[in-house]
Amino acid sequence: MKVNCKLLLFVLLPFWLASSMLIAQDNFVLRLDKLMTTQEQERTGIKKLTKSEREALELWLTNWTLEVLAKAKSSSGQTYVGVGGDHWVSKNIDSGRFIKLEDGSLWQISPIDRINTMLWLVVDEITVVESNNPLYPFKLINTDNGDTAEAKLVSQ
Repeated sequence: MKVNCKLLLFVLLPFWLASSMLIAQDNFVLRLDKLMTTQEQERTGIKKLTKSEREALELWLTNWTLEVLAKAKSSSGQTYVGVGGDHWVSKNIDSGRFIKLEDGSLWQISPIDRINTMLWLVVDEITVVESNNPLYPFKLINTDNGDTAEAKLVSQ
């Protein structure tokens, strides 16, 4: 059976984004129990796998997905020319959901990090670095208080 990789990615991605990742530091693992129903697991034979076979498949699927996302990111050409320090918050939007920097760049903040950014103040100093998270490929570091937040560039 030939698998259409683009179709598979677009089918899996919403589930992956919603609930399938366990995040610990920069460690991502797709869990088949979160991606597939019991019926789908039975129909595809995944229920018959041993624990080690299932873990190996989950690891392979995770690595494959991250590679596809990395290729999509690199082919999108979205880069930020202002990586580094000497930035500051010019606007905190929607209680930290978005942060606008002095250069006009607008950043969407990872939901898990909004608890930090909701308290960021205008003129807080920010350093922008690249992140290993394909969903939020940058990290904003508030050098005034030490908080960090994974973010994706919305506009420059």
